[in-house]
Amino acid sequence: MKKYLATTMFGLESILKQELKFLNFNIINVSDGKIIFEGDDRTPAKTAMFLRTAGRIYEILSDEFCNDFDTYFDLVINVPWEDIIRKNRFVYTKGETTNSKISSVPVIQSMGKKAIIKRLLEKWNIDRISESEGETNITFSFEKDRLQILLDVCGRSLHKRGYRVGKVEAPVRETLAAGICELAYVKDVNKVIDPFCGSGTLLIEYYMMKRRIAPGLITHKRNFLSDYINESDYNLFIEEAKSRIVEADCDFVGYDIDSNALDAFRKNLTKAGFTDDIIVARKDFMKYNIENDRNLVICNPPYGERIGKEEDLVEIYGKLEEMFTYSNNLLFAVYTGYDKFRIRNSQVKNRKLFNGKIKSYLYLKK
Repeated sequence: MKKYLATTMFGLESILKQELKFLNFNIINVSDGKIIFEGDDRTPAKTAMFLRTAGRIYEILSDEFCNDFDTYFDLVINVPWEDIIRKNRFVYTKGETTNSKISSVPVIQSMGKKAIIKRLLEKWNIDRISESEGETNITFSFEKDRLQILLDVCGRSLHKRGYRVGKVEAPVRETLAAGICELAYVKDVNKVIDPFCGSGTLLIEYYMMKRRIAPGLITHKRNFLSDYINESDYNLFIEEAKSRIVEADCDFVGYDIDSNALDAFRKNLTKAGFTDDIIVARKDFMKYNIENDRNLVICNPPYGERIGKEEDLVEIYGKLEEMFTYSNNLLFAVYTGYDKFRIRNSQVKNRKLFNGKIKSYLYLKK
């Protein structure tokens, strides 16, 4: 068995752990933004197809104590790179360091690449590497004087589902949206409504989750195929993923006041193949009421850090607070970084989830 490391956004570790367990992976360790687990040669293909909240998947090539540069160089050059990296690949190295004696990221990156190239030249008996055909991504991660050498096995970040072709300001990343949807999930609702839908990421991810549509099924040109994903394995997981799909048992509705955002949403729905599955309409949140029925309101309203004027935010969040308090049948999942939003209701729980560097909270009433 091999060891792999999956990254996720801070606050979503428990969700990713559940996903990995559902896929029958053995969990070794969970830490902030990272989960180490056991897998085999098919793991890159399986994780690229099914994981919703993982950012990147790495194979751990080495995990050793290291607190000086001589040891670092030796650890890197002793990895059998000739069996890992294909000829003429550009070798991209990234350095990370936390609470370690080796603290210079530029030196970590340059020395690590130097050791890799030195071994490849010797083992391949050549004078130079052209680095002209694709790339291999290696991360050297130091934490408390321990070095992990990590090979990116999926080729690109898993948040890039491929459907988000319509652009708006400050969208929620797909993997974060998927985590919010998992935390917000409730059975037996009539409608899932996003009154600030923007380009539609939350609704698209909830729709995919509700129907058990694997992220890898909508990447179209197989975004995640890499040197470390066997295409025949990936094709098998495509068929397995198709067999898991179920019908939706509720309606999906997205509203926004911004016509440009709605145009972007429609483009994204078309790219994802969900054009006829989610209703999209222009509405001003302040000028209509959502039915006090068993509906789920899931949204990422505007807030001042990125978008929204203060006077508008006061009105929007005032109405949201009123809805939380008096709409007994409505269920809510409101994700926001607006620090003046306060819900005084024993039924409402909140969870801290960072949106990039912005401290934000998910308010849940289920």
